[in-house]
Amino acid sequence: MENINQVNYIVTLGYVILCWIVFAISFLLREKPEKVRNIKSGETSKMGIIMVGIGFMMVFSFHRTAYTSILPSWDIINTFISLLTVVISTYSVWLLLSGVRYLGKQWQMKAGIVEHHQLITSGPYAIVRHPIYTGMLGMLMATGLAMTTFQVFVYASIIAIIGTLLRLQKEEILLHEQFGEKFEKYAASVPTLFPFMKW
Repeated sequence: MENINQVNYIVTLGYVILCWIVFAISFLLREKPEKVRNIKSGETSKMGIIMVGIGFMMVFSFHRTAYTSILPSWDIINTFISLLTVVISTYSVWLLLSGVRYLGKQWQMKAGIVEHHQLITSGPYAIVRHPIYTGMLGMLMATGLAMTTFQVFVYASIIAIIGTLLRLQKEEILLHEQFGEKFEKYAASVPTLFPFMKW
């Protein structure tokens, strides 16, 4: 049991770190779009950004004992958690990078509408309305599963989800104001954050 847990820990943590490296390199080397004028911004989304940042700080700062699993349970459950972590981190990095690529010059840190803003509904935006937010939550959870304690994982996830919902609330208001019925039809057919869920 101890050997399996050690292998699961090393492989899972190593894979999550690799995903972060791939994301960082790809993000830094992406083609930088020309600067555009921001015509509407969501100031209240700053609190959401701060809360998501706190969630990440928690999972990166509070480590569980090396070579142990997040849950003291059977080998098969720990192996399943490791495989789930790999799947979540892989899918999350794809959502993050493709989401930024499809947004192009419209991408920015805080919720906002830029000059000549278009409603993107293809690529990852056909799966969820906010793939970058979904990807960030996924990477937070994958990192937590790989390296922190169960209690910190739960608290950090709750804080990050609340922060993300604050950001979404303002962003969806801005998109509705900008695109009206077009956004309503899009929102009715594509989930907000999680694939295959109505909300």
